[in-house]
Amino acid sequence: MKINETGSFQALSYKKQMEQQQRTTEVKAVAKQDHLEISADARAMHVNHQEGNARSSRIEALKQQIESGEYEIHSQRTAGALYDYWKKGGK
Repeated sequence: MKINETGSFQALSYKKQMEQQQRTTEVKAVAKQDHLEISADARAMHVNHQEGNARSSRIEALKQQIESGEYEIHSQRTAGALYDYWKKGGK
């Protein structure tokens, strides 16, 4: 009695399965790409940080003017700004 090769069928089936897994993995690897998305809140924080740097430089300039005696206080303009602020309800 002659028995045909049974092992080759199993090996072939296993080989096809491994090839299919490899192709699936390759497709997934191609489909996945890095993606970066910055939220609106993060953008606002970045803008506020940049404005903070500009404000810091303005504060330093004012400190130097005060120390050197060059800074002038405009009382009418200051009072007007405070009045407008309180007139709007402090907002």
